[in-house]
Amino acid sequence: MGPQAVAWARAYLASGADRQPLVQQLALTACRLGNDPHNQEIAQCLLEDYAKNRGFDRDRLLLACVQHTAGHRKYGDFLECSRRYGAGHGCRLAG
Repeated sequence: MGPQAVAWARAYLASGADRQPLVQQLALTACRLGNDPHNQEIAQCLLEDYAKNRGFDRDRLLLACVQHTAGHRKYGDFLECSRRYGAGHGCRLAG
């Protein structure tokens, strides 16, 4: 799934579209996916680095975030944490 996700993100970036919606979606997705907070943290750090970086090729940080988030699943239900959080706050999260 990682290579396909990176290809989609690369096409989005190549289109010249606004990066902010992609950054917001990646941040949300990185928080929702996974059952290992260390892996979720890596994606968030990549996004933070993107926000602070002014280099000519900083989009590579977004692509790294996509690849990591799409491929970091360790085991089990990768939406378990998100569902448990939603249930604890009285809401049902899609997915």
